[in-house]
Amino acid sequence: MTFETRLTPQMIDEFTRAGHWRDETFYDLFLTQVRANPGKIAVVDGQGSYSYAAIDDAVRRTASFFKAQGIGPGDVVTIQLPNRVEFVYVYLALEHLGAVANQINPDFRAREVSYILRFSGAKAYVCQQSFKDHDYPGMVRSLRSDLPDLGVICVVDAPPTSDTLSLREGLARSQPLPEADWVRMDANDIFRMAFTSGTTGNPKCVLHSFNTTLPAMRFNVRDMGDTADDVFLVYLPIGLNWGYLELMQALSIGARAVLLDRFSGRAALELIERERVTKISTALNLTAPATPRV
Repeated sequence: MTFETRLTPQMIDEFTRAGHWRDETFYDLFLTQVRANPGKIAVVDGQGSYSYAAIDDAVRRTASFFKAQGIGPGDVVTIQLPNRVEFVYVYLALEHLGAVANQINPDFRAREVSYILRFSGAKAYVCQQSFKDHDYPGMVRSLRSDLPDLGVICVVDAPPTSDTLSLREGLARSQPLPEADWVRMDANDIFRMAFTSGTTGNPKCVLHSFNTTLPAMRFNVRDMGDTADDVFLVYLPIGLNWGYLELMQALSIGARAVLLDRFSGRAALELIERERVTKISTALNLTAPATPRV
């Protein structure tokens, strides 16, 4: 698929000369951290803890797995996952294939998902078997007859069936994608879609390049004083922009992201204590001195 955008050579030149836009991608930033601290824990979720090196290996295996399913440059892959590490595997793997990541809210149901998959022309859909008692593969099966572009339904945490693939099994049997087979995306290429909540109608789609995404993350890092020593509690959905940016922000600077898939005060407090969380929602610095009350 090809995408028309509002980017012009003049706009690219202006923001590049100003230093806001650079020749770097998300994987470039992540790989820097992998090489610097391969054994450091990068992500903690409800299933376990994962080092930078372990995630990178899974990313490369995921890329190989999706390449074998025919996913390539310009193909849209919709990711509807709660806050769990497989989002990182798929999201970064798609960059190696030149594909477009379309992360969506796990709370979307058939009406929104049908519209988004059809509008985006998604070639693949990635989901969890069940979350909040909702059957995601079953939902998409019921929609499939109206989705001619959709060829792959991939479930991250369940065995394969006659019409679904298993990411868990795919990782186990796939070799890491050789670097010679990687697609090198330009920083101004479209690499992700972002859909709004659709509160007053159908969700609205926004196309993003690396350069229309990474500056916001860099500003957050600068203004909040984030460092590799920080531990982020990511409780907002990574299918939406704020949770997604917080997760990727942590991985880009070598910090640790602690994923909470279903918020409760008790669960959050337990994770804050256990993981020694220092940052929440990039708006609260737990290590900063308290402001005196007058």
